[in-house]
Amino acid sequence: MEKNKVIIRYAQTPEEVEEQVRAGAHAFSSHYQGLLDAFKRHQSYPRHKREFSRIAVVDGRIASGLIIVDKTLIIGKARLRTAGIGDVFTHPDYRKKGYATAVLRDAVRFMKEEGFVLSCLFGIQDFYDRAAGFASALCNGTLTVATADAARCKGRASVVRLSARLLETIMSLRDEENRRLGFGFDRPREWWDYLVNRRGWKKATVFATGNKPFAYACLGEEDSLRVYEYACQPEGYEAFLGGLARHAQRKRLKEVRITTPPDHPFCDFALQYGGNLQLSYCRNGGGMMRIVNLDAMAVGMRAEWEERLRHSPLRGWTGELAFLTDLGKFGLTVRGGVITVRPGETVRGAATVRVPQRRLIQLLVGYRSVATVAHDPDVRIPAAALSVVEALFPHRHPMTLGSDGF
Repeated sequence: MEKNKVIIRYAQTPEEVEEQVRAGAHAFSSHYQGLLDAFKRHQSYPRHKREFSRIAVVDGRIASGLIIVDKTLIIGKARLRTAGIGDVFTHPDYRKKGYATAVLRDAVRFMKEEGFVLSCLFGIQDFYDRAAGFASALCNGTLTVATADAARCKGRASVVRLSARLLETIMSLRDEENRRLGFGFDRPREWWDYLVNRRGWKKATVFATGNKPFAYACLGEEDSLRVYEYACQPEGYEAFLGGLARHAQRKRLKEVRITTPPDHPFCDFALQYGGNLQLSYCRNGGGMMRIVNLDAMAVGMRAEWEERLRHSPLRGWTGELAFLTDLGKFGLTVRGGVITVRPGETVRGAATVRVPQRRLIQLLVGYRSVATVAHDPDVRIPAAALSVVEALFPHRHPMTLGSDGF
């Protein structure tokens, strides 16, 4: 890397964007045409601007690059601006020289300047943690129910294809689902338009009773009926599962496999008919996240942290917490159920939690429990503060939808 002149910047012209797209597709040459088309589409993501196409230029050629995707992550009451990272590549002529690492680290710097709070990517093992401080933070869940068992549901529903008239309705269903689960990427109208127009979402299936839609699903047919995404009103669970079973019967498929968080209330309903719930985690890979702006994260989480304390046995807790990380520090003062966030400062005598941001992001989304993280060698949580930290960072199974990927 020392022998070549390296410039990290954004793709400044349409010609450079085209070169970035072609170099990225060439990096995965066995799927060149498909990736070329996909990379071109990604340059028109909602909210995309030229500065989000980051590249490493070596002696006048684009050696490596990525794109930044402007998203909003929902964590309970919090709405945190999140930079998705996609289309990461290094041209075969420039591999193993540190260019991808340089682009990633520069992207993290740029993201903070741009006002992002968190970052998320879906990556290979044992690279992004060392290169740019990302940690595994998202899991994958699959519910499998035999078609014959699911067919015991007595509920009935009519099935129609997604249309422009129904789009507003399923948007509302998705928003209700995000509020119910308290985790996931927000999907405003501009993202729905992108999905419908660019990703074949016109094949989405809508379930209704009478003339009232109550659920939608994105279906696929392999060795089983696959449900890649769904949203359903709780009162419609029986009709929804029954509708999936009848669809599988018509296709002579013996199982219904649903991508879903295991703590989704629909799982609790469906498992009364028998089935298998599988949860998978990836070591140093898969869905990964990091904190970009520590102060903005703490300020953005204040209302959600108050809500969590309010619904915990510690709702009357009063005290001071200090969080010390490799990104900086912040303090929390709790009085009468109200939390005051102190960005960049702590109060003398506060219970001090020492935690690197790679562990803090896992706690923030609930990927790991406080009880296990507390035993990591680079973490210190005072015994007196353990219960309140557990209330602020409850363990859960964070997942995002495939359609919200990048």
